[in-house]
Amino acid sequence: MKLVTLQNIDEESVRAIMPAIEIVRADRGSVATEVRDADILIGNPGDQWPGILKEAPQIKWVHVGSAGVEGLIGPEFQASRVTLTCAKGDVAGPVLAEHAFALILGLSRGIGECARAGKWIGSDSPVAGGVFELGGKTLGLVGFGGVGRHLARVARGFNMDVVAVRRTPRDSGVEGVTVWGTHRFHHLLEVSDVVVVSVPDVPATRAMFDAEAFRRMKNHAFLIAVGRGKTVDTSALVAALQTCEIGGAGLDVVDPEPLPGEHPLWGMENVIITSHNAGTSPERVSRNQALVLENLKRFAAGQPLLNVVKRENGY
Repeated sequence: MKLVTLQNIDEESVRAIMPAIEIVRADRGSVATEVRDADILIGNPGDQWPGILKEAPQIKWVHVGSAGVEGLIGPEFQASRVTLTCAKGDVAGPVLAEHAFALILGLSRGIGECARAGKWIGSDSPVAGGVFELGGKTLGLVGFGGVGRHLARVARGFNMDVVAVRRTPRDSGVEGVTVWGTHRFHHLLEVSDVVVVSVPDVPATRAMFDAEAFRRMKNHAFLIAVGRGKTVDTSALVAALQTCEIGGAGLDVVDPEPLPGEHPLWGMENVIITSHNAGTSPERVSRNQALVLENLKRFAAGQPLLNVVKRENGY
């Protein structure tokens, strides 16, 4: 059994599970050669992925440390037999949820505007006039995977009402949270004071936040984006902000990335932008390592793996 890894891995723990395993540390320059007789690949090989699937058809399992896998689900993957796992769900969910809520608070309490002002802002300022409490407001979650579940629990702690839409609705597992099917997407927009989008980048989600979606939102509502930038039509977002169709936006992901320095979003007082770093934390690294080890145990025992990317869904 051979395991090739592009990222740091606890080799002692790996060998405790599979004592005879061969572990090879590779980089982007050597991975294509090393995987030709490998069974497992840990890490994202980037643009070498199609070639690896063609030249190393014996690969059984590949794990990537990202939650999004849109760059890996092309025709070569669809035609292969490889099992692909990723860091979705409870690996990426907690940190993305924390970041989303930080953006919510930054907008609802005027923190972003105060930080940019560079001077003392009095209680009679326009900033103070635009703040509000979250208790009693409605949080709408577009997507109810790991991010949505963790965010719902935080929001309930702030006494927010929470509704969510997802492709396959079922009981939320979080007290006080209602989950609808995606056919009620526009209804969610109409009832929400804050909308968080954390869906993956697949054809059905691209530009789902278009001009019509923004017309459906309350004029004081915030849009928070921590999933993939292509879910939001950037031109429509700018227009909605300029015409006060919505109250503000907190964006960790945008389209395009990086956002050009001259883009109008940078100059808007009711917008907070972070540079696609919502998923970064040492705790997430530890959770990803734990997932790899758990799946290695399952792989050795011939059991189903966790966090498998479904070919039919693309996530």
